[in-house]
Amino acid sequence: MTTTTSIKTKYHNFDEYSLAENAPGLAGKVVTQLMWMYRKTVEKTRPVVLELGTDRGASTTMFLQACEEKDGTLVSVDIADCSDISSSPRWQFVRSDSTNVGYILSKAPHLERGIDILYIDSLHARAHVEKELTGWYPYLNAGSWIFLDDVDSHPYRKGNRKDNFEAEIAWDQIHKFVKSFFYANEDSLYLNILYGSTGLACLLKLSPKGTIPATATSIRHRTNSLIALARHYAVLALARIRHGFLRFVRRPLVKGILKRMRKAVRRGADSSNNIEQLPRYVVDPQLGVTRRWYDSYDQYLSHQAEKLTKVGATLRNSDQQYEQIVTNRYRQIDVFKGKRVICLGARLGGEVRAFKSLGALAIGIDLEPGPKNSHVVYGDFHHIPFPNQSFDFAFTNAIDHVFDLERFLDEVNRVLLPNGVFYVELGRVKLGNYEVLDMAEPGPVLKVLGSRFRIESQKEITNTTNYINWGGLVLKLSPKGTIPAKPHQYFTALKAS
Repeated sequence: MTTTTSIKTKYHNFDEYSLAENAPGLAGKVVTQLMWMYRKTVEKTRPVVLELGTDRGASTTMFLQACEEKDGTLVSVDIADCSDISSSPRWQFVRSDSTNVGYILSKAPHLERGIDILYIDSLHARAHVEKELTGWYPYLNAGSWIFLDDVDSHPYRKGNRKDNFEAEIAWDQIHKFVKSFFYANEDSLYLNILYGSTGLACLLKLSPKGTIPATATSIRHRTNSLIALARHYAVLALARIRHGFLRFVRRPLVKGILKRMRKAVRRGADSSNNIEQLPRYVVDPQLGVTRRWYDSYDQYLSHQAEKLTKVGATLRNSDQQYEQIVTNRYRQIDVFKGKRVICLGARLGGEVRAFKSLGALAIGIDLEPGPKNSHVVYGDFHHIPFPNQSFDFAFTNAIDHVFDLERFLDEVNRVLLPNGVFYVELGRVKLGNYEVLDMAEPGPVLKVLGSRFRIESQKEITNTTNYINWGGLVLKLSPKGTIPAKPHQYFTALKAS
């Protein structure tokens, strides 16, 4: 059911919001945040909305408009009597403490079937907000939105427009709680915070209805002790000394070393594949990061290919866990049904299976996919074995294993369609037994990615299995340029098989 009628409540009119959206100044920020929640609500079919905190009905008006348009229902809860805010048949008011879940469910039993939108704007105290969020969390459907108002203490700081010491402390505590709750449940949540006005935290829940959230714990921070400050300035001083040393002494030497490496690659020179005999690390003068030394490209290929033999049993368990991580993460990021996806450096194919479960026609390449792997074929991502413009999407989490980053990116650009998307999971990982690039600080690599692709978005993530445990970024990239397409028969044959 849809309607063009603008909702009016006792104090508000929805037309006021639509006219003031994106306007400059404080009023524009307030309305824009309300309209952001409205737009997320109208994305749902027959949304069930629970509003904790009604007051004069500003958010009530916005949610009722969405419910009128999408045939939804709204339950509003407040400790004060706000029952005269609206007479809409889609609205039910329950006078209660918002943490009294059992009583509210007895008055509005349809909430037990699942909630699509939860809005929290009642008592601004950390303990109360935590009790609301954890109490209602099991009733939230997968894909539901949780909105927490008033998480930005800036307006209440000294000298600002709402200067209030108690409110500043309370808002700061709520802000810290939201972040700690997110990190405690990071595998099943996405978090955005809209600043301006008094702030709005937006959590997208990925886990199914019935999930019990993990308890939020304090986020550990380094303290401003004398020891910590001394360590900080010592690191800065050493970095400055090192930078000068590299610039004036080692840079010409490193250039010469890399030049010899490239010559060896062109010759295809044979060399030992023994890891113990691999030389030390050098600083790549183009990227400015530490990288593993190889005498030749053949040595690089052999070294990377032996990883499955060395740690195969551990990788198999990790592969299944990573499949679930990718499925949950990308289900909320993009639509893959019917799209062609290539996974680069896919090992045993966990990410390939994940994209297939999302409806994609997916294939992976790797230097050692293992026996009887129907999801991954042999291939070198520096020479991707597919024609130009073959794929809608490309995916990798193996940037730290790339030998020639620019060549790799040019190959990805070649096989993507002009409107294709390249998803990169960029881990902040140091050099281990098989990593080629030290990614502890990903800034230099981000710069190269930005030179070849447009960085459409980036988001903090964590990947944890029994083999990997790192934090980093997921990047959404789009090609800056295209390469003329060639005939492509592979996927026709794949569909027919």
